[in-house]
Amino acid sequence: PDELAFAVAAKTLGFTFHQRTTNKVYVQQRVAPGGGGAGGPRALEFEVVAILEFTSERKRMSVIVRDPDGKLLLLCKGADDVVYARMRETGNPFAEVTKQHLDEFAQAGLRTLCLAYAELPEAGFPEWYEQYTAALTNPSTEARTAGLAAAAELVERDLVLLGATAIEDKLQEGVPDTIAKLARADIRLWMLTGDKVETAINISFACSLLHATSTCYVLSSLTLQE
Repeated sequence: PDELAFAVAAKTLGFTFHQRTTNKVYVQQRVAPGGGGAGGPRALEFEVVAILEFTSERKRMSVIVRDPDGKLLLLCKGADDVVYARMRETGNPFAEVTKQHLDEFAQAGLRTLCLAYAELPEAGFPEWYEQYTAALTNPSTEARTAGLAAAAELVERDLVLLGATAIEDKLQEGVPDTIAKLARADIRLWMLTGDKVETAINISFACSLLHATSTCYVLSSLTLQE
């Protein structure tokens, strides 16, 4: 549901996904009349240069594209803590208010993502791309995963925050009843999730894992040592 929601939101803002090929993305931009022009759609072409895939360890994915002006852009989406940790120290005026919005979304039980970008310099990029390609084509799965993660760390930094999204991930039909029956059978239940604590608690109530009479203890830490 995330990608569909992104596409619908982008269309509302005037950018309509048109086509995707192996290494190209085509977008139609809605241009308003003005300056003597009649307005109408404007075709935009983005070259897909590299894709840094999502993994549960990375909690993010990125795509490197060359935009219509020839600039290299890294576009990243991922968990808020991961994206915030990779943002540059200055130039993110909406970071604090976005953090507040993320907390509000999580308390409402919505699944959240942060979106950010970085403009990559041309200098040094061919060397990085060579490292990325070597990792991508490594026959060893373990070496390939480690190599791609190392390559990603070199470019997924100094990010500029674009904003946050919130998606309602609806429960499948019958989930609350099924969980309630398992609990009545004295079967212990555990939830494994990468969501924020607030989101996990809200969904626990929605799926009958927790109830109004439940006592909820939150034990949390920021590091493994804690």
